[in-house]
Parts: sequence; structure tokens; C-alpha cells
Amino acid sequence: MQGTLTGIALWVLGVPYPLLLGAWVSLTAIIPYLGAFLGAIPAVLLGFYQSPTTGVLVILLYIAVQQVESNLLTPRIQGQAIRVHPIIVLLTVIAASEIDGLRGAIFAVPILAVLRVLLDFLSARVRVRP
Repeated sequence: MQGTLTGIALWVLGVPYPLLLGAWVSLTAIIPYLGAFLGAIPAVLLGFYQSPTTGVLVILLYIAVQQVESNLLTPRIQGQAIRVHPIIVLLTVIAASEIDGLRGAIFAVPILAVLRVLLDFLSARVRVRP
């Protein structure tokens, strides 16, 4: 999604090689949290090569795409996958990154998924008598 949206926006801005740059963003998006920055470098350089205005617009484009993807789409998709509200996913990633930096942010959702499965398991087997 990130690569397609970026490629189309770069084409609209008139940056050379928009399909190649969109494919590059798709490849680097696999890398958690750093991929967006690595994917932006060639397009930003080409944008500034064309003109300072185009370079700034490319930076703003990448920031907008990254914000939408990171704060809206990813928590929603991950939340649906592990059956947790997207706000819980977002808050878990923020808390884990504050506690353990990049490693915490990377492992936050898998740990949340394990906790969800554990709580489902326990709630099905442990009953409290009234």
C-alpha cells in the first residue's frame, strides 16, 4: 500500500522514476520502523535535484504517508489480526518503545498477541464461583 501510494504521489509531483521509487518503498517497508526512512532517501534526493520546492514536497509526502500508515492502518490491521482494539495496539507499541526502545517496539505486538491467547485460554478454563 505504501509503495503504490508513494509511487502515484511521486508521479503527480513529477519526480523521475516514480514506479521504481514506489517499488523501493515497498521493499523497504518490510523493515520495521526504519524502512520508511530508507525508502524516502532516494526520492528526497531526486526531489531536491529537481528543485528545493519539489524536495520539500517529497519530504512532506513521505511524512504524510508514514503517519497514515503507522497511526491508522497498521494498528487497525494488527488489532483485527489479534482481536484487540487498535488503540490497545498503538498504546502497547508506544509503551514498549519507551521501555525498551526499538526492540520493544518490534516485539510489542507479538507479546500482545501471546498475552491475548493466554487470557483467552485462562478465561475458558478458570471460573470464579459467585
